[in-house]
Amino acid sequence: MQEALSKVRVPPCRNLIVGFETGDDAAVFRHGDTLLVQTVDVIGPIVDDPETFGRIAALNAVSDVYAMGGRPLTALSVMMYPCAIGSEAAGLMIQGAADELSSYGCVLCGGHTLSGDEVRLGFAVTGVIEGERIYKNSLLRPKDRLILTKPVGTGIISTAIKAAFASESETRSMTESLLTSNGKASAIMKKYDVSSCTDVTGFGLGGHGLEMAKASGTDITINFSEIPLLPGSLEYSKMGLVPAGAYNNLQFAGDGYESRVSKEETSLVFDPQTCGGLLIGVSAEDADALLSELKESGYPAARIIGEAAAGKGRLTADK
Repeated sequence: MQEALSKVRVPPCRNLIVGFETGDDAAVFRHGDTLLVQTVDVIGPIVDDPETFGRIAALNAVSDVYAMGGRPLTALSVMMYPCAIGSEAAGLMIQGAADELSSYGCVLCGGHTLSGDEVRLGFAVTGVIEGERIYKNSLLRPKDRLILTKPVGTGIISTAIKAAFASESETRSMTESLLTSNGKASAIMKKYDVSSCTDVTGFGLGGHGLEMAKASGTDITINFSEIPLLPGSLEYSKMGLVPAGAYNNLQFAGDGYESRVSKEETSLVFDPQTCGGLLIGVSAEDADALLSELKESGYPAARIIGEAAAGKGRLTADK
């Protein structure tokens, strides 16, 4: 898909500041004196409760706006569900999303609903970037440190839940992480010498990190021992409870990825995330201060997980 999209030629527009040429999180369009940031994201149920799922789907979509340094303003829902599940569950999903969006000053304006065999919910979100600073994934500098704000492992834990292996505490830890907004982290990073940012979602930490490395023309080394993991995720990876998306992500990375860790650890590096954390490139001088403020502001799992160097767009996972 990525290869096919790279061949699409969009007529040039001087007001399109960020398109899909570097695989960034959202588009940025200049309208007069305003920088609009736009994105769309759709996910399937990762928890059983429909209202909670609605909240997570909303957070997952607005995260792309936060990764660009924007503030979400409006959202339109895109929902597919089987008529057999009834309208009550659908209403609860949308209500949960509307409440979550409202808490961040984003208004749910309407949307579109489709009938299908599976449940899917997503949002097209429009936001605004105040000032001229856009946080792209393509400006990472050699010697920058990489900070990850939230733990990884949602794909593996959700697979363990479906297989009836995950405990209540492991499920609760995953849900709490999913419901942690990236909004505050986005605001905090603006105080520091941050070069690049992306949010970690379907391509996993490895996929999004590799996109950042390629777009920036740098090499990234991440230290697996520093990656925050959801409780139980490594153990379930060793049991083989790994979603197909992790293998697809690793295949997509190809020879751009070098592994110095076990295959079970690599599965976590490429585990597809829902509503994952921000991956922030920050100067070595500001890294500790940014990390400290993130930890004090509701991101206790935040860690410095790696470093960038001059290179040609490669990602290495080391011990």
